[in-house]
Amino acid sequence: MKLGVFYVVSVFFGLVVGYRLFVLRLGYGSIWPHRFGRPGSLKALKLYEFHSYLVSLMLVVVVGVFLLVFFLWGLSGLSRRWGFLEHDRIETFWTVWPLFLLLLVVLPSLTLLYVLEESVSRVWSTVHVVGRMWYWEYGYLKGSGGYEFFESRLLKEGDVYRPRWEVDNACMMAVGKYFRFLVTSGDVIHSFSLPRLGVKVDCVPGRVNQVYMSPLFVGVYRGQCSELCGAGHSQMPIECRVLPVSSYLLWNK
Repeated sequence: MKLGVFYVVSVFFGLVVGYRLFVLRLGYGSIWPHRFGRPGSLKALKLYEFHSYLVSLMLVVVVGVFLLVFFLWGLSGLSRRWGFLEHDRIETFWTVWPLFLLLLVVLPSLTLLYVLEESVSRVWSTVHVVGRMWYWEYGYLKGSGGYEFFESRLLKEGDVYRPRWEVDNACMMAVGKYFRFLVTSGDVIHSFSLPRLGVKVDCVPGRVNQVYMSPLFVGVYRGQCSELCGAGHSQMPIECRVLPVSSYLLWNK
């Protein structure tokens, strides 16, 4: 009985400590640069928190099962009294416990899916994104003259591509505003991916997918085409510059 209480307390303590360690205690300034980078949107924050929660849960399960086997079956001799393979309590435990673990995964994941797929009624601006072999094309509404498109290509210095995947024309956004991205492709399947903004959407020829983004911080966010699209797949970086609202309005005159 005492060992059972100890096991439950250990699992609960491990969950709390693991969550604090991976998400809250160390902070984004120290742990994220070595892993995913600082999350730049609410979606990315929720994704990273869910990832840390799953890692903590897996750690607790592995350590908890080891403690259960070691203490209850290895030291207490219950394996000899109960039987190791055939016993009602053991079979009930290894049937109910995984179901409980699945609930711990399903409930947060459903909430996360709702956040990722939410639609925004009041969109500040719409950006058209077209994936091509092998560059990106962005379209912005310029006044009353309709959409103007420009190409975004990987910069070269002679025959060598620049480091850090710099592009000639970056995608622009305003901080704190909701943008709707309408994503498609002009040739083969591409994938528009900005990990620090929590966005990854396929660019399919003949189909328009949409995704919403609202950056929380001013800065430069980089991504890459995440679908193998041919010989120039590695030459399709994504550079998104988030500006203050006033600077964005000056740029988008």
